[in-house]
Amino acid sequence: MEKATRIALAAVILIASISSALAADRVSLPGFQKYLFATTEADLRKAVPIVKSEQEDDGTRLTASAPVTIDNVSYQLSFVIKSGRLYRVNLMNDSMKSVFDCDLAFNRAFALLKAKYGDPDTPPERKNFNNISVVNQAHFTFQDGSNIAVSSVTMTGECMTGAAYTAGNGGSSF
Repeated sequence: MEKATRIALAAVILIASISSALAADRVSLPGFQKYLFATTEADLRKAVPIVKSEQEDDGTRLTASAPVTIDNVSYQLSFVIKSGRLYRVNLMNDSMKSVFDCDLAFNRAFALLKAKYGDPDTPPERKNFNNISVVNQAHFTFQDGSNIAVSSVTMTGECMTGAAYTAGNGGSSF
């Protein structure tokens, strides 16, 4: 085997092992804060005042009456229920911001997740759509299939920054 081929093969193996190590460190995601995946809808409604309930795909989205504050930023809290159990926790901050300030908001949320869960699956992506909108996103995947997606979208001065915590294994954290 040529030296260049061996070096290339070693680089591929190193990259694969680093990627595997990152995912290996994140075994499972039980939920977000006190909201655990697989909690029944009835138990969730007892714990959180809900102001809105609407059908979404093959589940129901429940919107909490009070926001949650993380690092001095207020996020609207909502939940997706599938088969009667908590499947996803959504956090969304919607405000008027410049593209620069929205990028900062994304970077702030991303940094908090990275500090807690380590490096994302791949570096954050930033896409500019003809200066009409800008989208930032990153993903953190766990061995059980659960994941966290953090994103921001800027469009005509409006900035939506959020995170979605989604259960793996069909909504069970086991």
